[in-house]
Amino acid sequence: MSKLMSAADFQREILAAESMLAEERQLAEQYGLDAASELAILSWENRVTSLKESLAALGDEKLPSQELSLRFEGRPVRGNSVEVPFLATALRNFQTVVTSAVGSAMGRMARSGRFSETLRADTTLRVVETFAGSFGVHLETSVEQLDLEDFSFVSEAVRNLMDLMQADAESEVMDALAPFDARAIANYRHMLEHLKNSGADLDLQWHSATGAKRVRLTAQRAERVSTRLAQFKKTAERIAWSRGVLDGAIKTKGFFQFITEDKHVFSGAVAKSVLEQLRDFYDRDCEALITTTEITDAATGELKTAHRLEKLRHAGEAMGQAA
Repeated sequence: MSKLMSAADFQREILAAESMLAEERQLAEQYGLDAASELAILSWENRVTSLKESLAALGDEKLPSQELSLRFEGRPVRGNSVEVPFLATALRNFQTVVTSAVGSAMGRMARSGRFSETLRADTTLRVVETFAGSFGVHLETSVEQLDLEDFSFVSEAVRNLMDLMQADAESEVMDALAPFDARAIANYRHMLEHLKNSGADLDLQWHSATGAKRVRLTAQRAERVSTRLAQFKKTAERIAWSRGVLDGAIKTKGFFQFITEDKHVFSGAVAKSVLEQLRDFYDRDCEALITTTEITDAATGELKTAHRLEKLRHAGEAMGQAA
């Protein structure tokens, strides 16, 4: 396996290669371009191109590891130090949110009780270093957190979490809530409440394949968001097989449209484990296992329905196979 495990690993390597390329070009400009310097420039250009192409081809889902940075400011922080009770709870809360977000993405999480040992093991974050500037920690996921289908649910969960943390308008919040089950939402609110009660601000940075993504939650905004989330209720969640035609599918965007035999249309997100199957079932008679979630805004009465394609199978396959 390549030593480049995460997007941040690739990006650091790209920066180093670009620096060497710039240095070789500067030397060639200063002393003239000979065969040796021309070869060196070509070599570094190829190295930069190769790294960028490899990172783009892998994407976040196929990288063995993810890197996150948490920076805390506010009342619990003094200079470059932080109160231990606050930090311990903050890290535990964040770990719980990530675990429950992955459980939501996989659709394999119990509604209550302890997380399964498999889910806990597959989502454990590790502190690799702290850094100055208020107080921050760098976190990494395990290199063993690739699913059997060869992609990481952790990256999907982090992306969904950042979307939720950034959502502001009511319609944005309802859309961002769709990938999370009730347990994950409750855990997220618990994290927000801790930030609010501690007077702490959180800055989260994710080193993704397309560049660093950052979102910030102040204690004041955490309070406002938590109060707002309390008004959103998942009033129904059901999963069922339907027979029909996969009428639309965009693999790169994780989108599907399915028309049932009685002309009912389902459209929405695609579970990662189904992405590679889309072309095999497109525009064909088949059966789809679809999760339908309804979210109600108690303040306005607005109802939003979201669908996710969980599985596909050929028409006529035994309906008794496990969902």
